[in-house]
Amino acid sequence: MTATQQYAYELAVKRVFPVFGIELVDIDEFSCCGEPLRNVNVKKWLVFASRILAEASTRDLDIVTTCNGCYLSLNEARRVLQENSQIMYKINQALRKIGLELSSLPRVKHVIQLLYDDIGIERIKGKVKREIKIKAATHYGCHILRPREFAVDNPYNPTKLEELCNAIGIKTEDYPERLDCCMLMLDHMDLKKANLIRAKKLKSIIERKFDCLVTVCPLCQNEYETRQRAIARLMKNPKLRIPVVYYVQLLGIALGFSPEDVGLHLNTSPIGSLLSKITES
Repeated sequence: MTATQQYAYELAVKRVFPVFGIELVDIDEFSCCGEPLRNVNVKKWLVFASRILAEASTRDLDIVTTCNGCYLSLNEARRVLQENSQIMYKINQALRKIGLELSSLPRVKHVIQLLYDDIGIERIKGKVKREIKIKAATHYGCHILRPREFAVDNPYNPTKLEELCNAIGIKTEDYPERLDCCMLMLDHMDLKKANLIRAKKLKSIIERKFDCLVTVCPLCQNEYETRQRAIARLMKNPKLRIPVVYYVQLLGIALGFSPEDVGLHLNTSPIGSLLSKITES
């Protein structure tokens, strides 16, 4: 697993999972999953993704991704290699040039799968030291729900993130924009339009009096958190701002860690009111 731009996510993950007996191993040789290259050169994307799979495979490790995009990219590459022996042969030819070989395919899981499917709701409840008494809007992000064959939950009505929130005391409610895209890819073509679409979601969340938006993807987190000031200016509404936090950050607080331990001091959205409510709970 790796995180760079959204370091708070990595801090929280590294605090939370050892509590449940899961050892996380940093692999220095990990790099980009190749996803940005796919629209330019499919072969290069596959080599990038396969290199990550090979680095994990040589260590007999599975992969847990903190990023939705990496989750989908690595799983799609894994499927291509699994289903096409000729492509696997060619990829290994390329990998051998850098001293690697892909003899087996490690499993690739998202953080949500590790928490919900492997650890389980009951074990999480059993470790809670402080219930988080807030009302949160959830955001899954596209690439862990679509395409369907790689979805971590029901793509039309997912509930795992809500159940994980409820397990630590967080109240969740449905809202119309729950499964909307963060509009990351539209940024490159029409940033204003992307921000207008994000503004609609933020406005809906604020109007429904949610205390925060809970995410599980660093790309989505970045879009909804770091662009809030620009969105507020665009909409001429300085009140169009709300805390945006990772689920694992809130889970870490529930497990007894401090806000600094889980990187909440690194969040750029206005988390002061949220911290007050968490501290009071």
